[in-house]
Amino acid sequence: MASPRTPVSPPELPEKNFQYRQVQYWDQRYKDAADSGPYEWFGDFASFRALLEPELCPEDRILVLGCGNSALSYELFLGGFPNVTSVDYSPVVVAAMQVRYAHVPSLRWETMDVRALDFPSGSFDVVLEKGTLDAMLAGEPDPWNVSSEGVHTVDQVLSEVRKQQDSRPRCLQGEGVELSDIGQIQQSENEVWSRFS
Repeated sequence: MASPRTPVSPPELPEKNFQYRQVQYWDQRYKDAADSGPYEWFGDFASFRALLEPELCPEDRILVLGCGNSALSYELFLGGFPNVTSVDYSPVVVAAMQVRYAHVPSLRWETMDVRALDFPSGSFDVVLEKGTLDAMLAGEPDPWNVSSEGVHTVDQVLSEVRKQQDSRPRCLQGEGVELSDIGQIQQSENEVWSRFS
């Protein structure tokens, strides 16, 4: 699936990993996002299609956390999943995405922190994130022994995800689905919660 822009080379990395946690870094990184191609962390939709499609229904209300300038939301739309809302806490990239995909009015782009989502509970059936938690935990001294601050951050995000998911019956699942790093972490919600408790 093609996106409206040609992919570009990877952007310059921050001087320190902890800068991935700062909105100022992302605003600077995305200042030219309206004129550049998408950047795909861990791969594009085609890379994960076989993992995603069995978990999705065409009528699903999908929330993409930390969308950046990825074409994932647009490629989901092209793949037959028209109800996609994408959030990022960088107003710079959200504005760029609104311009880039203005020709697809069913795609929604919102400036929002994933730790404090401003949607009514049960607004989505599927919540996707592809590298957002990684960025939020960048700077952890030991990824296998996450600091209390890191645990708190993950807890905030997972609490928000849980509020957003609709518990109505799904075509393939009994409850809403959260796919983190799309296939890299495929565990039940209880297993994810137990890792951080």
